[in-house]
Amino acid sequence: MKYWIASFLFLTSFSISFACGPWYPYGEETRFSLLYPGWFDNGGLSEFYYSADYIAEVYEFSAENDKNVLDWCETTDNNVSKESVFHVLYGMSIKEIHEAKNEPFINALKYNGKEAYIDYLVFAKTYSHLNDVTNDYWERDETYHDSLRNVAVELAIQKAESTTDEILKRRYAFLALRFQFYSGNEAEVVELYQHYFYGKSELAIDRWAEYHRLHYENNSVERNFRVAQLFASVHSKRRGLWNLFNKNVPKSQILELAKTNQEKANIHAMYMLRERGKSLENIKTIYQLDPKNELLPFFVIREVNKLENWVLGPEITAYEPVIRSHEVNEEIASGIMKERIVEDRLYAKKLLNWITNDAMELNADVKSASIAILSLVVNQPKIGLEHLESQTFSSPELSNWKKNISILLNVKNSKNPKLEDFEIDTLLITDYRFKNALIFAIGRTLEFSGNITESMLLFSHINHNNKYYNSFTWSESNGLAAYNVDFYYDGFDYFDANYSAAEIEKGWNKIEKQGNSFLTEPILNDKLNWLDLIGTKYLREENLKKSIAIWEEIPVEYWSSEARNYDDYLQANPFYADFYSSHEKTKGDTISYTKLEIAQELQKRIKQSKKLKGNARAKVLFEIANCYYNMTQYGNSWMMKRYYWSIHNYNTIYADNVDFNTCVNAKKYYMLAKQATQSSDFQALCLRMAGKCESLSARFNKNYYENNKYYNQLKKEFPNDQEELLTNCFSFERYWESLK
Repeated sequence: MKYWIASFLFLTSFSISFACGPWYPYGEETRFSLLYPGWFDNGGLSEFYYSADYIAEVYEFSAENDKNVLDWCETTDNNVSKESVFHVLYGMSIKEIHEAKNEPFINALKYNGKEAYIDYLVFAKTYSHLNDVTNDYWERDETYHDSLRNVAVELAIQKAESTTDEILKRRYAFLALRFQFYSGNEAEVVELYQHYFYGKSELAIDRWAEYHRLHYENNSVERNFRVAQLFASVHSKRRGLWNLFNKNVPKSQILELAKTNQEKANIHAMYMLRERGKSLENIKTIYQLDPKNELLPFFVIREVNKLENWVLGPEITAYEPVIRSHEVNEEIASGIMKERIVEDRLYAKKLLNWITNDAMELNADVKSASIAILSLVVNQPKIGLEHLESQTFSSPELSNWKKNISILLNVKNSKNPKLEDFEIDTLLITDYRFKNALIFAIGRTLEFSGNITESMLLFSHINHNNKYYNSFTWSESNGLAAYNVDFYYDGFDYFDANYSAAEIEKGWNKIEKQGNSFLTEPILNDKLNWLDLIGTKYLREENLKKSIAIWEEIPVEYWSSEARNYDDYLQANPFYADFYSSHEKTKGDTISYTKLEIAQELQKRIKQSKKLKGNARAKVLFEIANCYYNMTQYGNSWMMKRYYWSIHNYNTIYADNVDFNTCVNAKKYYMLAKQATQSSDFQALCLRMAGKCESLSARFNKNYYENNKYYNQLKKEFPNDQEELLTNCFSFERYWESLK
């Protein structure tokens, strides 16, 4: 038989193995969002998405967002797909290029008489390993790589000078410039830029060349100005450009260099790129200067994501916002949260009004999606529904998102929402970004409207078949804990902690009547665990009769299965306890019971105690007290009332929290046993056992440092027995046998 170690216990309801210790959701993992900025990103902005992480997502260039690919497409008059060009540029080796027979882009170059461009690709790939600040695993001196770059530079310049093709000339020149950059040769970088690229910007390599040149620009005002202009159009270099930008330089000085409204808008954009606070006025400024600014959609979506974090997050998941414009003392954060939500919701209305009424040239996808989310923030879902109804989104991802978010908006817009009124199966069956968050938001809406049954159904689909790490979680809003953590991963634990046995049983009965469907499948497949839970909750609520009735519906095999590890951790005699018994094996463990059998035996003894008198009654009451003691955190049968327990886990929200921590019922029955017996020795024993309970639970009592009242009573009533009962480890048996 195995016994529990009361320091850290297995979280049985999660059925998760912690390889590196317990996981706790933090930062970006707790930020609530339903709108993904990547759906509106033209490339290179992923690292700047609104996020609790400094780098939201690593930028991954593709055929769609690489300007260099578009430039190469033009060499074949755009007769080849961008995917083919991308594959050749970044995916093929030198050997594969030489041997290519069925590669569309290579064939098109040959067909158009541009074999020289193929030669360029071979040359570029030959020396591509030099395009980095090299970490030499062979520990050769850096001058070795500089010498290789010098050779490559000479060859590249020779080829640039020998060709009459202006584009090819600049491509070779760019390779030379980049080699010099990685060798740290400032003068050579500046010279090459001035000779080949100054005043040119039509090609991606022209702007890449300027990016490298700006590393050696000593005038911070001029550098900031040029960085701002490049950032708006050079997608692949945006992170590097941000690193070159100095926000400490006054914006007014940079604006003095701007000659056009577009240039001014780009400057304003750089100064608000990572702004954590409210940015509507800056967004308005950019829009007034340049309504078609390439970065404007990014900033609008970022502002919407902020409001999701500030308003929807706290209201739906109960997590505090993970990003604010300034830090807040944790002790006062909860006190000002409601005030801030009111303030932020008013701000959301301003943003919504501006997008709806003033931003007429804003991208249609951005506009409709933003209005949909903001309508949730301001509690006017009908506005979002109206805009979505007329919007045809430009991508499959957004079209699918429209269907899903419309379900949430319709649920929010209904006075008495019911799942049968919505196409909920589609929402549950398909996989898509924010699936868990959307299901939870709908379930939360149903829950808050009093529809517990259907919220149970939806919550059963959250993280269904998902891995535990990096999954959707929500917080414990009342400040108390379940399982010694203040967050939830699945609906089972949430409803266990927050609803009564009767409420869950009522919901469960309705679900069973619905029968099998995709909606009910996860929860009905977990039927035995839910019945176990309902019975456990009735036991916590002191309704032993109902508890037994529920557990009798469960097959006998369940109690010895691996479902809850009862066969390991509920294998002791709950009706035996002595001075030092706890979780360890005792001499009384010659018999054990299942969870149902313990409840039945307890009920049987309670009924017997009402019929018996004298010492016989006292003995039964003592066994009842032992059982109640063993069902607390200190005893061998604590799994009667908990699925998880730790010595640090005491501030729970369960109905029997006080009894589980302070042995209320055990002390009650020990004292009833004392009253029933005529044996003075047994009376003293009852006080000793009640005193044990009092001593164990002392840390939960307000008068922690006061003397144990039961031990005081023992000293007063039985002064001759006190010392032996408190100090003699073997005295229990003699006092117990006084009844025989």
